Amino acid sequence: MHGIGFKFNRTLRYALKIDWCTTGRFTSIATILTAVIFVLPTHTAAGNPSEFDFGRDVYQVLRRACFECHGAEKQAGGFRLDDKASLIESATIVTGDAKASEFIRRIELPRGHDDVMPAIGDPLSGREIAAIRRWIDAGAEWPDAFEPPPHWAYVAPQKSPLPQVSDPQWPLSPIDHFVLAKLDQRGMKPSPPAAPATLLRRVYLDLIGLPPTPAEVIAFESDPSQAALSKTVDQLMSRPQFGERWARPWLDLARYADSHGFQRDNLIDIWAYRDWVIDALNADMPLDQFTIEQIAGDLLPGATPSQRIATGFHRCAPTNVEAGSLPEETRIEQV
Repeated sequence: MHGIGFKFNRTLRYALKIDWCTTGRFTSIATILTAVIFVLPTHTAAGNPSEFDFGRDVYQVLRRACFECHGAEKQAGGFRLDDKASLIESATIVTGDAKASEFIRRIELPRGHDDVMPAIGDPLSGREIAAIRRWIDAGAEWPDAFEPPPHWAYVAPQKSPLPQVSDPQWPLSPIDHFVLAKLDQRGMKPSPPAAPATLLRRVYLDLIGLPPTPAEVIAFESDPSQAALSKTVDQLMSRPQFGERWARPWLDLARYADSHGFQRDNLIDIWAYRDWVIDALNADMPLDQFTIEQIAGDLLPGATPSQRIATGFHRCAPTNVEAGSLPEETRIEQV
C-alpha cells in the first residue's frame, strides 16, 4: 500500500503504520496529523483572480470580519450584514457611491479610533477595502442566485491534487509529494536513506518513545528489508508502551495533570482518565469514537463505566480548591 486513504473513523495506529511501512522515513505527530490535508476540500475561487467575484471579494470578507457582531445571531447596534435586504435598508451603504457610504468610512478609519470597524480582530486590507468600494460603486449588487458557501464541517472531504515534483520516483506516499514539492520550491534535495540502525532508532522513538536494545539493532541490521521493517512496526504497536507514548501528546493538549494546578496544587483522582486514553490507543479505538466518548460518553445510550471515565477530559483544567473553608461559612457568605 502506498496511499494514506485517511478516513475520520480510522485510527492513529493505522496512519502511523501506513507511513512507516510504506516510506520508512521519520515522521512526527504533526506530520501524521497533516495527512488530514489530503481529504479536506480545496477551496479555489472560480475565474480569473483579477475579475470581481461577489462571493470571494465581498461575502467572504464580510463573513470573516463582520458577521460575528453583525450576523444572524447578533446584530450590534441593530445592524446586520449577512442579509441583502437588511444591508440595503441599513442606510450605511449608498448604492453607487462608496465615498458617501458610512460603511466605507468606518472600515477606513485608523486602528484605535472609537468608530473603526471591525472593532475587534484584524482590519480589512487595502485590497479588500478596494474590492468592497468597487462593489458599492457598481451598485452593491447582491445576486439573487447567490448561496453562501457551507461551513467547512459540512463539506464532504475530497483529496487535494498531488503537486508536480522533480523526481516522481521518490514519493512513496501522497504526503511525500507535498514534502518534495516544498523542497523543490526551496531548491533543496531530500536526505539520503537512513542507515538501518538509524532507521530502527527512529521507529522505536516515534512509536514507543524508547530506543531499541543493542540486540534489536543487530538483528535488524542483519535483515533491514521492508518486510522486516513492517514486522517491527507491528510488534512495536502491540506493546503497551505504544499507547503510553502516543497518549502523551493528547494528554498535553487536554491539559492533563495529576494535581489541581492551583494554589496548594494537591493531587486529584483523575488517573483513570489518563489510563482510559492509553487503553483506547492500545485497543486501536477509531478516532471518531475516541472523540465522542470524551465529549459526551456519559450521554451515550447504556453508557459504560469506561465511557463515563472518558469524560474526565472535561476535568483537565486548573481547579481552585479553597483550603480551610467551611461549607456552612461559605453558604452564609454567599447568601
